[in-house]
Amino acid sequence: MEGSKDRSGTEPLSIDIVDSVQSRTLRQRAYAEFCQNPQVTPKLLCSKLRISYHDQGSTVRTYLWQFRCQYENRLTPYTPKILPHRRIFVWDGLERSKEAQNKAFGHGWVQSRNRNRALLFRDPRGSVQWHSNGRVVLYVQGPSNLGRAKELFCRAFSWFSDRELDRLTSGVLHESSRHWVFRIGEPLPRFDIRAFERSHGLHILTDGSRPDSVEVIETEPLYLQGYHHLMDQLAQDIKAHLNLIREWQKEARRARIRRSARAKKARKDRQ
Repeated sequence: MEGSKDRSGTEPLSIDIVDSVQSRTLRQRAYAEFCQNPQVTPKLLCSKLRISYHDQGSTVRTYLWQFRCQYENRLTPYTPKILPHRRIFVWDGLERSKEAQNKAFGHGWVQSRNRNRALLFRDPRGSVQWHSNGRVVLYVQGPSNLGRAKELFCRAFSWFSDRELDRLTSGVLHESSRHWVFRIGEPLPRFDIRAFERSHGLHILTDGSRPDSVEVIETEPLYLQGYHHLMDQLAQDIKAHLNLIREWQKEARRARIRRSARAKKARKDRQ
């Protein structure tokens, strides 16, 4: 009854108002209290939330039962299901001339409707994008390696000769990122975490395309860039060191030749 008070002295809210306007808010507030104290009773919770236990006690009791069921079911570790992921490889510098486009259209390629007007090729192994600036991006599905990426590249550009394909895929095709999808099994809010993108090469997000999954994009961490620079410097130092060793070997060889010539001359003079 509107305007009356229950035994605790709290003025009850209208059931219609709670159900139609505040039902979701009430669930969220109740769950927040349950997280802080899973053993809280419905009556004590109604008192904390300043609602009538007489009118809303059964609703709060239902929320408490639902929360405890979910809480107990999650006491064991939960491992998200890993969906088929993809690895992204990049090849730069493949000129997309008018003649090359015509050949591509005759070998299964289509033109994208996007503004970039990229050419698209699809295959059970993955898909390929060929941009107007000559950049080729390969999306290889599932557990893959560089060999599988080269195989997809060769199938996409099948009109090239074997020698040209070998030249194109040797030392130029490189992996740029990996895209992982973890199915949680429950709807998730949208978020976009880029705090670890430069330091650890991790971009974590949910974009709505898979409401029950978390997507992780793995790129090269920032610290590896310094590692690559260090390895390049080490390679240069080793090369310089090997050059010094070769020069020393040449000088040692010349010294042996000079000693041998002097020894021969000395033996001839003694004779």
